[in-house]
Amino acid sequence: MNPQTYKNQFYILIKYIKDNYSVDVIQKPYEEDAWYPQLNMIRVNQNLKYRERFFTLLHEAGHMIIDNQVKRKGVICFNKNMPWTVRSKKGFVHLMNEEILAWNYGKELAERLNFIYGKENLDDYMSDCIMSHVRNGLDSVYGSEINARIIYTKRV
Repeated sequence: MNPQTYKNQFYILIKYIKDNYSVDVIQKPYEEDAWYPQLNMIRVNQNLKYRERFFTLLHEAGHMIIDNQVKRKGVICFNKNMPWTVRSKKGFVHLMNEEILAWNYGKELAERLNFIYGKENLDDYMSDCIMSHVRNGLDSVYGSEINARIIYTKRV
């Protein structure tokens, strides 16, 4: 697919997020990709190619959508641990649940906005991101008891 398409859709998605959720998307070099609910801000690593930035923004928008739905219902948000700070199996399962939900909400958003993207490319990128969380979470929960480093990812 044409890289310009990803770039255009990336900026359309930024505008959609701002207009519909009043959330700012900040791009900076070497930035950790993340959704900051208290700041109403998503940060994206500017060093990524536009395809990866677009996929990452879809994912972070998924987190944003989850939190906005949860806030409306008055429920406490999902587990906000990072994979390397999870210390229990329960925390790890909650983390993985939210990560997979965020990817799914991001994919639904892409469909709703009629974005054109390589489904296989997005699935590959999503799988690598999820597996990196699996590796880091297992490392954090079990330490040297298991060799989580054996989990290989190509893109992240």
